[in-house]
Amino acid sequence: MGPPTIVSAAFFGLRTDRDTRAYYSTLLNQLAPIYPGPVHVFTNDPGAFGHGIEVEKVDDLGPFMAEIWPDPDWEAKVRPLLGWHRRNHRLAQWRQPRLLLPWLAKPGLVRRAAERHGPVFWLDAGLLYSVDHGHSVPAVPVGYDEGLIYDRLLPALERAARSPVPTVATVDRKGGWHKAWRPTFHGLSWADMGQLARRCGTRPDASHTVGAAAYWPEGWPARVTDEGRDVWRKMLGMGRIGTEETVLSVLRWKHGWDGLSTQSWCRLMAPAPEE
Repeated sequence: MGPPTIVSAAFFGLRTDRDTRAYYSTLLNQLAPIYPGPVHVFTNDPGAFGHGIEVEKVDDLGPFMAEIWPDPDWEAKVRPLLGWHRRNHRLAQWRQPRLLLPWLAKPGLVRRAAERHGPVFWLDAGLLYSVDHGHSVPAVPVGYDEGLIYDRLLPALERAARSPVPTVATVDRKGGWHKAWRPTFHGLSWADMGQLARRCGTRPDASHTVGAAAYWPEGWPARVTDEGRDVWRKMLGMGRIGTEETVLSVLRWKHGWDGLSTQSWCRLMAPAPEE
């Protein structure tokens, strides 16, 4: 069996605070010729991607989002649910509630790709920019390194393939335990996340899951959408709202998924900026 298919998404016109053309296309176009397996990208603009990328045009993210939140009136409920604390007014989804569309659609997109390709490696289009360059496109071009992909990434994916559970990206919890009631977790507090975890039959650890990168073994993407819908429903029942990373965090705690930091995922594919 060859390397897993890399799956990503690039939906232009939603995240208006970023240079979306470069941010969501440059790295994927650079990666495709040097990765030894297929690269599959969901997008609303196939023209942004060159040859060698398997492009799937998606004009409407609604059906994918509905796999997690099947509510046609969802957009009107985002701000009321976030409004339990004024700190949430700083969040991107407070300013742009429609950002929940690509975030909550992600599990469904992964499931669609997995149905076609089997095990897949999800990679956020702008991962290097997010981790190494403060969510911006640097003036000096950066990209993935073919040698590191062969020397580090492929062996790591082979190890992940031998695990019965997904290998996801994690970030250590920020803030002290004394701040447990402040909304620091995509609109939820750590106390909220603890309550949500208990409602889902688990308990949190000292890190949360981010959707930046993940190896998804066969069968797991479907489980994420099925179980994720129940996690989301329980969260709404608490009068809270998060993102797909809220759901993924609870599922990682519950099932004991493997994890690598976002920085570690980057170093499997690209040198650190100071190198």
